[in-house]
Parts: sequence; structure tokens; C-alpha cells
Amino acid sequence: MNTFVAPLRELKEFNDIEDNIIRKSLPVQVTGCIDSQKSHLAYGLGKDFRYKVIITYSDIKAKEIYEDYRLYDREVYIYPAKDIIFYSADIRGNAIVRERLKVLRRIIENKRATIILTLDSGMDRLIPLEMVKDRVIIINMETTIDLQGISKALSHLGYERQGQVENPGDFAIRGGIIDIFPLTEEAPYRIELWGDEIDSIRTFDVSSQRSIEQVSELIVYPASEIIPDEKRIQKGLGKIEEEEKEYVKKLRGEFKTEESARIQKIIAEFKENLLELGGSIPMESYIN
Repeated sequence: MNTFVAPLRELKEFNDIEDNIIRKSLPVQVTGCIDSQKSHLAYGLGKDFRYKVIITYSDIKAKEIYEDYRLYDREVYIYPAKDIIFYSADIRGNAIVRERLKVLRRIIENKRATIILTLDSGMDRLIPLEMVKDRVIIINMETTIDLQGISKALSHLGYERQGQVENPGDFAIRGGIIDIFPLTEEAPYRIELWGDEIDSIRTFDVSSQRSIEQVSELIVYPASEIIPDEKRIQKGLGKIEEEEKEYVKKLRGEFKTEESARIQKIIAEFKENLLELGGSIPMESYIN
């Protein structure tokens, strides 16, 4: 990519800006660039940095910058905001969570990345990256597999068991074959077992079910951004039960029996789903 940077180095203004960045004489304001020049300039000034963050004012603009920047750098990612309406509606599609987790994975694995986001994205709360890292499942040829255990672990990470894997976030178990479509990958993986030992790990095509490539390792990141452990779940449920008793008592004292019954039903359904489905249910609305 030096071909793209060489013309910039002939400009005195570019070298002056670069010197200011090296000396940490910041911030530096640059004016007079058209949109296509901005991506070129950003790439040239940031090519020696492991992580680059480009902040803009809207999702549409972020996508435009993404398309321009991909000409110079393939390791560019959009970090979308958790729009409260569309994020909740997207829980089953996982599109927003998928893009966000791809960015978190690059950071956790210490890989180069240019991250494009809006101000709203930067305002979102995140759990510590160590908590995400601790929940990653690594499967290689030396791993011993317990089918019941792996099914429970994947469900806890937010993956949904299906008859056949079709979308990111799905997994399926049929006899001695485990199919997993990690949320951060472009293709699903098939693990073939011999007893409890792994015979092969391959990527495969969803439509044709044909193998694409044999690999030695599979890394499975959570399919949800918030995956509470058992201790946190029990502590949270305890607090919910305490608040439920107080609120129901208050409603009954005001003779609001219908509201009281509705609250109890909602909480009972949430507790049941949380205990049965774990990470497969959206937790974001219950975190503060």
C-alpha cells in the first residue's frame, strides 16, 4: 500500500501533520479536503498505528467512509450503535451484535483494525473485555468433547440450537457431528467426533453442506455482548424478587390488582427464560 502513501509524502502539509502526530502536538485540524481525500489522508497518517478510530456523525456517513476506506485497508470495521428500537428488534438476526463483536474480537486478539463509529456508538456501555475473553470457547484437535456439556456451554453463550445450522449464532448436534456458526465468522464449522475425541474440524457451505477447508482450531466468541455467570444471575434474580415484592405490595395497596398480576407474570416469564435459555435472551434492557 506504499503506492497510496507515496504521493502524500510529496506534500509539505502531510509531512507537517505527521510530525505533529509523532511529537504528540495534538489535536491537529485539517480543512479543505473533499470526502474521498479524507479516507486517503486518514490511511496515510495512521498506517503505522495498530488501531485507528474514525468518528463521524451518522450511520449513513459511517458506511460511506467504510466503503471509501476499504480501498486502502481491508482491515476496516464498522462499530454500530445500539439503537434501542432496532437493537431490540435485531436480537434474532444478530446483525448489530455480530458487527460489534467482530470489532471486540480484533481488539482482544491484538490484531490491527480501523474502526469507524458514530458518537452514539462511543456512548454505549460495555462490559470489560476480559469478561468477553474469559467466555471464549477454543476447540482444537486435542479437545475432548462432551455433547451435553458443549450444548449447555453454547446455549449459555447465546447460541441457539437448531435442526440445521443456517445463520450466525446457530448450532446443531446430530449424532457425532457438531455444527457451529460462530457469530464472528463468515462460514459455519463442522466438528466430526470419534467417540469423545475430535476426528476433524472443517468449514462448510450452508447451502450445499459441502466442506470448504479443514482447520486445526475453532474459536467461538459469545453470540451476545452480555453473558452473566451463574453467580451474577442468582444475585440479580434475588434483587428482582425483592423489588417485585415491594412493588406488588404497593400496587395492591392502591387496589391495582390487574397491574400487580401483569408485573408478576412478566417477571415470572423473564426468570423462566433466563434460567432455561441463558444468553439466548436479550439482557441489555435489564442492565444499568
